[in-house]
Amino acid sequence: MTPGEKQTLLEILDELEPERAPLGPVDAERRMMAVLQPLLGAEGYSVRHQPLSHDHGFDVIAHRPASHTYEQQSMVVEMKYRRGARPLTLADIGRFMVAAVQQDTNRALIVANTTFSPSAQREVAQFLQRARVQIQLLGLDDLRAWISRLETEEGDLDEEARIIVQSLAREFAYMIARNTRALDRVEWRDLERIIAEIFSGLGFHAELTPSSKDQGRDVILECFVEGAHRSYIVEIKHWRSGARVGSEAMRDFVDVVAREARDGGVFLSTYGYTGNAFEAITEIERQRVRFGAEEKIATLCRKFTRAGAGLWSPPEVLADILFEGTE
Repeated sequence: MTPGEKQTLLEILDELEPERAPLGPVDAERRMMAVLQPLLGAEGYSVRHQPLSHDHGFDVIAHRPASHTYEQQSMVVEMKYRRGARPLTLADIGRFMVAAVQQDTNRALIVANTTFSPSAQREVAQFLQRARVQIQLLGLDDLRAWISRLETEEGDLDEEARIIVQSLAREFAYMIARNTRALDRVEWRDLERIIAEIFSGLGFHAELTPSSKDQGRDVILECFVEGAHRSYIVEIKHWRSGARVGSEAMRDFVDVVAREARDGGVFLSTYGYTGNAFEAITEIERQRVRFGAEEKIATLCRKFTRAGAGLWSPPEVLADILFEGTE
């Protein structure tokens, strides 16, 4: 997608703002479709628009065939245009949620030109925990963010390669969020890329270190806590043999955190730790350095998935994400 095409989509979204002169139902739906069709097309979906009088509960039905990049997926979309800025409530979206569950689909979007009430967002978050359908709520700002992530034709090859790698990392994160056994299909370097992409998507500045001579830190994280700059490191061990991490590797990591005067660190081992792994680490050191296994990685992937869908808000102290669910 060219910069000019992106700008056109952004201008259409401006026309859908609730405070603008109201549009008729047909014009509003036409504008929303003009934005959704290229966005979904960029993700590999073929899109079928349902006429207003024959939508049977869905405005759009989309399908994406399986490929080397994507899993096969079906999707239904409901478009909501509101005159005025009143948020959409559970009563406004409940019928669609029920219909999405009854439909043979993987994913459902509710796209609106306004916001969603806190109660509606809470209900969708609870719904995701018990239903197999992934429901996402997207407002105009979410659509603008989606547009900004699209590739442009004018970037150089390095930039295009970086975007492709980021896209694959996101897809792997979504797979792990659905089923932790997907970790068994991921190579160690790919997992490092996935973790870096996750932390970036959750609000950190994340730097993936070189694959060799990383000096015991695979990802460097930076953020601000109460106005002060903070720096953390993440070390990831993903041995396809299923081996567990022992005390020597743990001691080395603690030493790196201290030597570089980092504010803390997280050690992630997909297959866990040996029985004596923590013996060489003092209680004081364990306040700054935490340890997580497969479930911690899966939790990060789930937060990342929800953040991409607009269903997750970062904690007041961003660094809490690092240490939540760790030992």
